[in-house]
Amino acid sequence: MTEHHAPQRPGRASTTRTGGRLLAFCLATALLTIGGCSNGSAPKTKEGSGETSASSLQARAGIATVPVMLPFPVDKAGHELTTEFWVPPNDNGRKLRPIYLGLRMLFTASDPDGRISQVDNHPIQVKVDLRHIDGDKEEPVVLRVGEWIQTGPSPMDRHIVVRELSDGVAKAKGARSGHSAQPYGTPDGMYYQMGLGSAGFLAPGRYRLQVQVLHDQPRLQGVPMFLTVRETEPAK
Repeated sequence: MTEHHAPQRPGRASTTRTGGRLLAFCLATALLTIGGCSNGSAPKTKEGSGETSASSLQARAGIATVPVMLPFPVDKAGHELTTEFWVPPNDNGRKLRPIYLGLRMLFTASDPDGRISQVDNHPIQVKVDLRHIDGDKEEPVVLRVGEWIQTGPSPMDRHIVVRELSDGVAKAKGARSGHSAQPYGTPDGMYYQMGLGSAGFLAPGRYRLQVQVLHDQPRLQGVPMFLTVRETEPAK
């Protein structure tokens, strides 16, 4: 089953982080940022224009600009979503940040349904294909993920290794939680953000993203889940 969506901007949400996940997220962000700088698949822009071509500008009409967030149920294998988004030029000296793909799940404070333990113990796996669209040309974009590697008996004996998603298969990993747009303490009043991979620093232009669920997750049937495309947040 395939869905085609015009993305919408997500609502603002304040975030809270646990110490362990914050450390892992910050380290992974730093390493993936470095890796993203040398992304050979990122298209080059015309010098001084901040654009890829006139055809890309014409195609911008009706396509949302990053950040975007779309409903994306993950309980059934084969469920697929295809969408397009626009990465804007660096106007007014705004600091560029790497683009991250992820999943956002809503849950109730204290997580009485055990949604977080479900996705942590049985990670959601998806097939991801991201391409830059410039007129009739399509160029694949390399995605990268950071993984902890244990190097000794102590829990502190580990480091992060960045690798490319050569086969396009991504495993959702929890990064942080925060308040959703719903009132605090009500059902779905919290969100749990999971990362799929970093696209690095993308050149301005039009992009097409296709994501497909690879395995059934029957316990997540009816659970509000969203596909997110956004810049990584600055360290605080």
